[in-house]
Amino acid sequence: MVALVTSRLWFVTLATVVLAVGCRAKSRSHATGGAMTVNAAVRNLFDAWNAGDVAKLAAQNDAAIVQSHRMASCPKRNAASDQHEVEKTYSEIARAVARERGRTFTIVNIVNDTTTIYPAGEPLSDGCIPEVEIVSYRVKLDLSVAHQGTTYAQSATVKVFQADGMAFIMGMPALSGCSGAIDRVNAIEARDKQQRNLKLDACQTEGWSTRKIDCLANARSIVDVDDCLHTTLTLTWKLPPACLAYVDAIAKLERCKPSARRDALLAIYDANAAMWKRGARADDLAVLDLPEHCDAARSNIDALFAAGCN
Repeated sequence: MVALVTSRLWFVTLATVVLAVGCRAKSRSHATGGAMTVNAAVRNLFDAWNAGDVAKLAAQNDAAIVQSHRMASCPKRNAASDQHEVEKTYSEIARAVARERGRTFTIVNIVNDTTTIYPAGEPLSDGCIPEVEIVSYRVKLDLSVAHQGTTYAQSATVKVFQADGMAFIMGMPALSGCSGAIDRVNAIEARDKQQRNLKLDACQTEGWSTRKIDCLANARSIVDVDDCLHTTLTLTWKLPPACLAYVDAIAKLERCKPSARRDALLAIYDANAAMWKRGARADDLAVLDLPEHCDAARSNIDALFAAGCN
């Protein structure tokens, strides 16, 4: 890991600068220049991902290091921030490999969606100056994913940088659907040092709603994650108004400081949520009592807030 951090400092500086727009760049759509090299870099990344090879994925991020000192001059570069970015990227790679373990990606289609050119000698943000022309591609992918005897379609977006005819990738592709939602939650958990144990398999087998997936994919904090989980339940029928109000109350309760009473109410909520899902799937007669049950549960939460929960 130490060798990885040391070797990638220059490259991380470049990638960070290129991503930090605020510069005089020329853009065009669907450019084809260097497409074969870019496509090869993308395919090599997915080959390593399918193999679960974290070390190879990290090494691919280092592919341009030999010439990176020629790519940009950055007099204001901060080594400490560079190392932070390197470690963050390594963690991202490890999480992606663990999250998608057992899945095999096949690239169905690659489209260079946008291309941005950074000419040599034209200053970028933070005082950096490219010493060679740098081209940034945003590549869109259509994927076929095989997992436990089934296949499903998925899309992805990846950023590829090219200089002196050599293409390289920083970080991992952003995947759509359940993968994107779980990846976002995992990153928030790592940052906030909290754990919700959301699993990719659960998202797919339980058929989480598009609303819930999109909510999690755009979460910014662990509080957002909890709100997404408790206000976008996976249901094929509409909850009674009393229970929708109860769900909103639970989202507030999650932010209360821990107490035995709070934990007891959350346990009741978890049991109710399980009952709602059974009712949605099997028309369970128990759901007929939901409005009265939810009203009573909401009253308990209201009383807790009146007693000082905030």
